Amino acid sequence: MGGAFVATILAFVLVTQADTPPPTTELPTIVEDASVAPLPKEPL
Repeated sequence: MGGAFVATILAFVLVTQADTPPPTTELPTIVEDASVAPLPKEPL
């Protein structure tokens, strides 16, 4: 489950960067927000 969670985070970050590339200093903030915000549970 952890691997899928990390993959979802990476995919979200990649899509966000492709949409609007944020400064490198904001990357940790994106990861923190993603880890705190509730994500939709997908069936494994």
